[in-house]
Parts: sequence; C-alpha cells; structure tokens
Amino acid sequence: MRIINGLGSTGFRQNPIRHVLGRPSFLGDTGQEWYQRARTAVNKFDALRVRLNLIASKTARDEINTWLGPTANEVEDTPQWQRDRVAFEITQVEGSIPPNYGYFDEATYHQSRVSELESSVTTFDSKVMAAEKTYGILPPTQVITLPGKITTGAATEKTDYTLPLILVAGGIGLALILS
Repeated sequence: MRIINGLGSTGFRQNPIRHVLGRPSFLGDTGQEWYQRARTAVNKFDALRVRLNLIASKTARDEINTWLGPTANEVEDTPQWQRDRVAFEITQVEGSIPPNYGYFDEATYHQSRVSELESSVTTFDSKVMAAEKTYGILPPTQVITLPGKITTGAATEKTDYTLPLILVAGGIGLALILS
C-alpha cells in the first residue's frame, strides 16, 4: 500500500504504528474487536432496558421509550432499530464456524452502526440515570408464598426430587430382583 501525505489508498488517514503491526488501520480495531464492541453495546442496551422498566415515574419511562423508538423495527435510525440491526449483524458473525469476524473488518457501515449504537447507549444510560436519580426506582416485587411470609422478587420454589428418585430406584431394584 502506498501512503501519500498520511493517507492510504482508501483515503483514510493511516496510523503508522498499527499499519506496521499489520492490523487494519481504520479506527485501529480488528473485526474481532468490533464484534466484541458490538456485543458489549447490545448487552448494555438490554441491561438499560431492564433498568428503564424499574423507573418509578411512568411519564419518564414513556418519554425514554418514545426516544428509543418502536420495538417492531418500524422506524430506522432510532436507538431500538440500531440495537436490533447490530444484534442481527452479530448473528451473521456467529452464524459461521469459525465466527466470521471479517464481517466487521473493513471500514464499513457495519462499524459505523456499532459506533452509532455505542453513542445511543451512552445517551440512553444518561437518560436512565437521570430518571432514576429524579424519580427513584420501583420497589422489588413482593410475593406472598405462605400466610404471614412475604418474599422479595419472583417466587422461586425449588422442587425436591429426592423422594421420587428413591422410589423409582427402589422400583427398578425390586423389578430386577423379582425377574
């Protein structure tokens, strides 16, 4: 590749250190690093979506949800659309064995979509934090499992399978002895 006045053949400014090390020079990240950034952004978005649902003010939740856009991918360039598009691109990478990180290698719109989502996640985080600080969060759900006993969070009763397993093992053992 011939570099003239710091510009490579693609017209993007080259980072000579990264170029010498043989890594892609656009923004200094490899396809695998872009893939990791994409996964991180989608995971943060999803975690913020959960936090959004816990904001005590329905009005504040509705305002942020309006900003996010519809969840049905109807409106392009909304944060929700960006999240869904990047999540789809992640499935494209993971759809091949080994993962095709080359999908994010080039200085393409795939990388710009990740950057746009990261920017939206930053804005989303600041909106959620401001609403949490202003309105607080809803108390955890309380579930009454027995009269007089209240637990916090979802009811998670563990079933004890010890007795049924002993009975089945005993039945099998008895059947083997009798046959």
